[in-house]
Amino acid sequence: NLPRHQFGNLQSKMFPAYFSLIAVCNAISIMAFSYLHPWRNSTSTEKLQLGFLASSMLFNLSNLFIFTPMTIN
Repeated sequence: NLPRHQFGNLQSKMFPAYFSLIAVCNAISIMAFSYLHPWRNSTSTEKLQLGFLASSMLFNLSNLFIFTPMTIN
């Protein structure tokens, strides 16, 4: 248990690092999936999976650049 002020300080340091790490992992996943399943040779299911990976990257980046600054300031 942390007092509210200390938790806020901890959260303001951890959230940007967490979302940055997730963005890097997301980018690696997208690159690996794209390498293993080229767009021309992939099935519609694989294209859908790549779309979901890309949308998760987009949502994570929105968390990192839009919502995190709103919550830690």
